[in-house]
Amino acid sequence: MLRKLIALDMRAFARQLQWIAPIYGLLLLSALLLRGFNLPVVGVVAYVLALIGTALLIPAVLVLGIVRYYRHLYSHQGYLTHTLPVTASQRYHGKLISGSIMYAAATLMALAGVAVLMMTKGIARGDVFGKILVFFRGVESILAYLNISSFAAALFLLGVWLVIFLSTFALYSLCITAGMGRLFSRMGMGGPFIVYLLVTLINQVAGVVSFLLIPLSLRIAVAGDGIRLKIVVGFALRQLLEMGFKNQQMTFDELMTLGGGYVDFGLGSIVIGLAFIVFSYFFTKRQLAKVNLR
Repeated sequence: MLRKLIALDMRAFARQLQWIAPIYGLLLLSALLLRGFNLPVVGVVAYVLALIGTALLIPAVLVLGIVRYYRHLYSHQGYLTHTLPVTASQRYHGKLISGSIMYAAATLMALAGVAVLMMTKGIARGDVFGKILVFFRGVESILAYLNISSFAAALFLLGVWLVIFLSTFALYSLCITAGMGRLFSRMGMGGPFIVYLLVTLINQVAGVVSFLLIPLSLRIAVAGDGIRLKIVVGFALRQLLEMGFKNQQMTFDELMTLGGGYVDFGLGSIVIGLAFIVFSYFFTKRQLAKVNLR
């Protein structure tokens, strides 16, 4: 039954995106042709519109996920959803999996769009892939400076990409589910908004507290001609207090010198963020089991 829920969501997403993909493709094609052949004004406008479309692609899919979550579970469509012979866990995982599939598809489309935009300037010069090659050479030099392998960098970016989706899904699923619960049900759509404000405030306070109480930091240290990154057990606040707040306009080299060859950045807020994802997962599934729209 979980597969049927995912398939239902995918068909709904496809209907919503059937007009987005052609428009986005047209923007990329216009930028590729008009800007690629150095047409003044029109080419720049087409390039800027394609750039804006690329930047908004992933946020648009996340917003569609929010809309689908609310409509399928709490609007008039929710009556049908809650009459299906599925558990609350299956409803939750259906939204999670379908949302992640659309998020991955949007990411691939955005990456393809970035590649097309990088190719536009090279067409007129007869060097279509020149900008892309320059980009990868720049990435290679940055990784060499950071003493990080390509595999480790890819894993890190994949982790960041995944955490962005999970944290977004955790936030809006918790806010909608709690906001449409018994405590805020009379407020309509104002309930999720109030819960969002409360969750944001709690996360901000927890982030500050974690910076003070969680002894986990990312250490950036000088290592020959580059720098070295390392996770250490310790408080970043301690070094910050030792360095003082005399000059907030220091360069990176001055900051390294003042810090004794390294600088620590607290990771407590990241720990809190991951804990929030876990809490939202169990709390939201439990609250969904209590929903009864019939």
